Amino acid sequence: MKIIILTNKQQLDNFVGDEKQSQFLQSWEWGEFQATTGNKIIRLGVVSETEELLAVATLIKKPLLMGKSYFFCPRGPVLNQLRITNYKLQVENVLYFLFSEIQKIAQDEKVIFLRFEPQYKIQNTKYKKLLMLNQVKL
Repeated sequence: MKIIILTNKQQLDNFVGDEKQSQFLQSWEWGEFQATTGNKIIRLGVVSETEELLAVATLIKKPLLMGKSYFFCPRGPVLNQLRITNYKLQVENVLYFLFSEIQKIAQDEKVIFLRFEPQYKIQNTKYKKLLMLNQVKL
């Protein structure tokens, strides 16, 4: 697995459009709209060894008071669970990998927290523990 910066509109929109659990808030167009309001947009993808997308996250850098900011990932990240299991990977490993990269970017961008709203219910107890124990800290 590796992290890529998504620069291809069609690649992102096709992936998001194919997932029944996703919404337009992770689309290229929504990111472009957010950019017109002055927000920085970072589009990340997790790809397999064969460069097939497994997960995506559109991050919107939102300003706060006193020069601080946070990342907002509306209705994301978006995962393709079938592809993930086809590569004999586990969803929580892909998410951990993605959030670890978000953590690095957040430090570079001086972001103090991440707000995300996954469309699906988080049922995996390992993943819940990852979030609750703040193992991924910004």
